Amino acid sequence: HSVGFNNMVNPTISGLSSSNPASLTRFNSLALGVVFSHSSPVDYISDVKIKPYESQIPLMASVCVPFHYFYLALTFQKKYFGLFDFGEVPVTTLENPVGTEESFHSKKETTIYSPSVIIATRLPWKLFRNGSVSLGFQLYYDIFKEESVLYSTSQNVSGEDYSAKYGLLFRWKNSIAWGLLYEE
Repeated sequence: HSVGFNNMVNPTISGLSSSNPASLTRFNSLALGVVFSHSSPVDYISDVKIKPYESQIPLMASVCVPFHYFYLALTFQKKYFGLFDFGEVPVTTLENPVGTEESFHSKKETTIYSPSVIIATRLPWKLFRNGSVSLGFQLYYDIFKEESVLYSTSQNVSGEDYSAKYGLLFRWKNSIAWGLLYEE
């Protein structure tokens, strides 16, 4: 996925979970940030509704603690939330093609949560005055959940995995910065 140019060198505290981990060195004091998102259901086709985010759980949250040239952050990101609500579907049969006066409700809800830890360090760069090099590492714990209900059948699927991100950041005189990111 892409984090864009801004999150490569100057992320917001709440956006740390999706940024270059080396950019954590931008924060020189204790910092906390939270982002909530809310959107209304959208009618997709007929009675099918799509709701991309729920508002009870933050979209992103981060806390950063700096220790001189060492930085630590705990982050949370809701990487994906999708709800397909098919509404009330009438039961039809060959004998009753217009409906049996019965109906059922179907929906599919998919969520991916990713708490993570970021560590970073800033090293003075002796080649240029007022320059620095920052190195960062981020370890995610990805949690996947999917719940589906179709007619009288329900299915719950879940899984967990680890993923990582490595970052490099060059700064010169706090006016020029260049970031590099590798994500697996």
